[in-house]
Amino acid sequence: MIWCFDKVTSRTFKVDIRKIGCGKDFYDEDSEKYLSNLESQISPVCKKIVETRDLGKLNWTERVTMAKFVAIQDTRSQEGRIALQEVGEALIGRIVEVSPTLKQMINKGMVKGIRGIIRQKAAAMAKETQIGLLKQETELFAEMLLGLQWVLIENKTKMPLWASDNPVNKYNPIKALPYLGNLGYLCSGIEIFLPISPVLCLCLCDLGTHRLVPSEKLLMQSKQNVIYQNYFQLAQSSRHVFSQRNDFSLATKILKAQPYLSNPLRKRTISS
Repeated sequence: MIWCFDKVTSRTFKVDIRKIGCGKDFYDEDSEKYLSNLESQISPVCKKIVETRDLGKLNWTERVTMAKFVAIQDTRSQEGRIALQEVGEALIGRIVEVSPTLKQMINKGMVKGIRGIIRQKAAAMAKETQIGLLKQETELFAEMLLGLQWVLIENKTKMPLWASDNPVNKYNPIKALPYLGNLGYLCSGIEIFLPISPVLCLCLCDLGTHRLVPSEKLLMQSKQNVIYQNYFQLAQSSRHVFSQRNDFSLATKILKAQPYLSNPLRKRTISS
């Protein structure tokens, strides 16, 4: 059982971990088998990190497995699906706008519910694209992640780290250039976070920008640092945030100051 905060309704409830953070028929059968196989491989690796609290104890095979897991967790989420759908909607919408034939058909009422059609087509494209990324690009994404600086952050405060339905969070202090993103794995300044337990968080960051970050291990002594991490889990989640403790007062405070974060229809594709 785990405590869950629904940021759309601001409701807190206790739930079985097997009944939250998942969706029916979200992938095809082959993808489910692939993900199930990877999860069986990652379980002992995560257990080893939690027990030893030392990334140096991982052998190369375990580190590669962990890199694949981060890539999968980043790709497989509802947030990722929505972002891909938004790109698809924008692309199809643009095609419609510049097509004289389609525009004429719409004006004559020959094509009804065009927005619904675009949304439906974009949703199908997003699912197909996401499944393709999981099956074909995981190895490539993992290779990129292995080239980053790996740091295990240990939470020494009494405030637990949260997780969410979109646990891989990305931040970049370097502002994105116009029409370009800044959250790619190879972007200068990228910081990628994945909480492993209430007291441990894996951080992967650009070595060029963050070369002064301690290699392998960093102690989180300040409560403000935990708040910083938990803010990202709330802000970048689709809907649900998870904690071992029934205390989401911070989440309520954040949503009061930034109510747009609770909107499930907010745009995902805008760079930070």
